[in-house]
Amino acid sequence: MNHYSRGFAQRKAPLSITMEEALRKFVSKETTRECLNMCVILNFEERRLRLFENRVLRRIFGPKRDEATGEWRKLYNEELNDL
Repeated sequence: MNHYSRGFAQRKAPLSITMEEALRKFVSKETTRECLNMCVILNFEERRLRLFENRVLRRIFGPKRDEATGEWRKLYNEELNDL
């Protein structure tokens, strides 16, 4: 017996699965995939919304004068969130 057939013979799960069990496993995998896809989409949309919000706040509050150099600069995200 070679190492390929040994691994196949020592399988832990039983080979006979009822149709109901197979369907349940398939549905749970599909549901899990759909949930993960929704999380990815929600995270992507949340990031885009946060970028848009920061852009609008920068436009409203405008630049800030840097106290050390005296030059004008954009507000940092943390400064925008504190306003």
